[in-house]
Amino acid sequence: ERLRAELGPQRPLVLILGPTGSGKSALALPVAKVFRGEIVNCDSVQVYRYFDIGSAKVGVPEREEVPHHLIDICEPGELFTAGDYARRARRVLASIAGWGRLPIVTGGTGFYVRALIHGLFEGPPRDDSLRARFTAAPPPCPTSTCAASPATSARSSSNANRSPKRRRKCWNWS
Repeated sequence: ERLRAELGPQRPLVLILGPTGSGKSALALPVAKVFRGEIVNCDSVQVYRYFDIGSAKVGVPEREEVPHHLIDICEPGELFTAGDYARRARRVLASIAGWGRLPIVTGGTGFYVRALIHGLFEGPPRDDSLRARFTAAPPPCPTSTCAASPATSARSSSNANRSPKRRRKCWNWS
């Protein structure tokens, strides 16, 4: 796997994963203390500053006991993707392993875990102009898209006008 190739086959890596409030941090802290580990956050909310309530973010005292990484690294409203997470986490994991310490990935964001372990597909970068086009209110569906049947055309046009998703599909196909 990609991550194993980057860390090296002999480097141990611990993953403690689960939903919010399931006790991941309560398990990760003693594991890190016993095995000279450092904790790498894998929660899409905990990367943001000020999002302490509702994210079960580990408190400052616990973070002072054991080094924690990738917590409070973004401002609210800042874009931080799974790809960004994977790139930063791989660098952090390599550093921790290079220091002879045990990296412990702890969190509950499955897409971050997947991006970290398996990588993401190689595709085009984010296109903000395309995103803006998809979020803009499209015009009503033209009846010509269903010209084969006037009854279908009338029904399709009226249904499409009730649902923004349907209008977008129709708009992009016309």
